[in-house]
Amino acid sequence: MSLSGTLALIGAYQDDTGASNAGSAYLFDTTTGNLLQTFNNPSPQFSDQFGKSVSLSGTLALIGTPADSTGASGAGSAYLFDTTTGNLLQTFNNPSPQLSDNFGNSVSLSGTLALIGAPSDNTGATKAGSAYLYQGSEPVPQTVPEPSFTILGAGVVLGALPVLKKGKKTKDKDA
Repeated sequence: MSLSGTLALIGAYQDDTGASNAGSAYLFDTTTGNLLQTFNNPSPQFSDQFGKSVSLSGTLALIGTPADSTGASGAGSAYLFDTTTGNLLQTFNNPSPQLSDNFGNSVSLSGTLALIGAPSDNTGATKAGSAYLYQGSEPVPQTVPEPSFTILGAGVVLGALPVLKKGKKTKDKDA
C-alpha cells in the first residue's frame, strides 16, 4: 500500500482479472472511501503478481509486476500510470532479464524518479540483487548492484535522501 495526500493505492497481486493471479491495484480516496481508479495488469499472464509493490507520487502510480515473464520467466516489470485518467504512461521492462530476477518486487516513486528493485538479480554475484534508478522517461537506468549475497532491492524507498535500499542481513562480520 502507498499513501499520498488523501489517496491510497492498494495492490491486489493475487487478483484474477485477466488471468489467475495476474494482479490489479486500486486507488481510493481516503477521505470518502470511494474507489477512484482500478489498474489492471496491462498484459496479464498466470501469476504475474501485478500490484505486489505500489508507490504513489502526485498524480503518478508505479506498480510492480515481479513475476512478469517479459524477456525471461519471472524477470519482472513495472508500470507507470496517471492516477487522474488511469492511462498507462510507461512500461519499465527488466533491462537485463534473467530467470526469476523479480524486477518490480519493490518500487518507489518521488517526482520524476522511479526506483525499482530486483532482489534476485545476479549482477555482481548470485542473487545479490540490484536496484534500478530511472529519471523521467530515460530508457537507460542507473544500476546499483550489490556484490554479495544480500538480496539488494528487496525493499526500496525514495525520499529526502537520494536512495535508501534494503537487503538481507549477512553473516559477514566485516560488513
